[in-house]
Amino acid sequence: MGPHIDKLNSQVLEAMPLEELLSVALKRLVHEVVAEVVEKARKGQMGREESLSDHKMLGKKEAAEFLGYSVSWLEKRIKKPGGPTYNVLGGRVKFPRKELLAWKNKFMVNQSSSN
Repeated sequence: MGPHIDKLNSQVLEAMPLEELLSVALKRLVHEVVAEVVEKARKGQMGREESLSDHKMLGKKEAAEFLGYSVSWLEKRIKKPGGPTYNVLGGRVKFPRKELLAWKNKFMVNQSSSN
């Protein structure tokens, strides 16, 4: 992958072109962040909001549980303008978890500001 910054001495760093130095620094940072996320996932320490399952598609029951409401409430919400985004896959309604989370945050803010 190329030289790591911590293994380079100051003379080498000073002689290195800026683009190469930035490339090395960026590769190291990405490597560290990925390693940290993988380690947290392995240990089960990732919070619900930063989970790797953000791209998961949820069925109606899972989506309703995620939002803290009943399936019938969710079915009514998706029929109204401004309801959560969903897709129909194989004849079944599926909700992208990431978009459901964004809608939940927006909906909760709108609900609390209207009370």
